[in-house]
Amino acid sequence: MHTIEFESPIIQGMIKIPEQFQEWQDIQTVKVILLRCDAVSQLSEADYLALMERFSYAQPGHHWSRDELNGR
Repeated sequence: MHTIEFESPIIQGMIKIPEQFQEWQDIQTVKVILLRCDAVSQLSEADYLALMERFSYAQPGHHWSRDELNGR
């Protein structure tokens, strides 16, 4: 899988691909992951931990063994 990273405003639901990545417009399907630039930096520690608890690998106080990690 090939990846690129860039910042872009969302205008009327559209994200502009920068000029240096224009060849990506010829690809029919891509996977898109959106990250808010300000979202994580404004979270309190308690809110961050609450968010991380929603993910199976992020369990405060639990230390994963090698067998547990390799079994996933």
